[in-house]
Amino acid sequence: MGTIGSPHLKENEVTLPLQERSINLDGDYQDYTYIIPIPLEQIRDKLNLPEIVNLEEGAFNRKNEFHVTVLGFHTQELIRQKIAETKSPQQSVTEINKALSEIDFSFTLLPESLKLVRNLQYNPSAVRNRQGAEQYESEYTIAIDVDMPGMQEFYQKMGRLGIDLGAPCTHITLYIKGNGDATGFGIAMTDLAKQ
Repeated sequence: MGTIGSPHLKENEVTLPLQERSINLDGDYQDYTYIIPIPLEQIRDKLNLPEIVNLEEGAFNRKNEFHVTVLGFHTQELIRQKIAETKSPQQSVTEINKALSEIDFSFTLLPESLKLVRNLQYNPSAVRNRQGAEQYESEYTIAIDVDMPGMQEFYQKMGRLGIDLGAPCTHITLYIKGNGDATGFGIAMTDLAKQ
């Protein structure tokens, strides 16, 4: 794949401004998720990413958008349940949104962590038939870890609200395997060692 990025950490820093953020509770689609969009050029230019990477597993297409998942589909039921159990569900949502808005989610790219990740739960039928959250996943992705202290801070604040999310698996999916059917965001990774 060649050399992606530089070992000089200063060059790999990405600063994100503080801004108002809120979990997804729009309309009937209340999925309790939140992703931080990352400007495409901030990643592409820092890492010098070609549009297509060919590996033994196939051709991988660079994603058209980059993000870091703060609250993904794998945590939504836990969050929904814990919020419903509180005396004031709306207050809990307000506290989560406050934390999302006040925490600095700036990060450093870790080029040495670049990895090929296989989705052990890949469901080609769900992708082809556009079913559930699995429809967005890919069989393989290429991902990079990021050092994002704000993510750990956010998980700690969620813990104080009674929502234990465990340890974050903070990464950015750079490429998805061009398998013809996937529109893919990537893989819902919670444990890279298992993937």
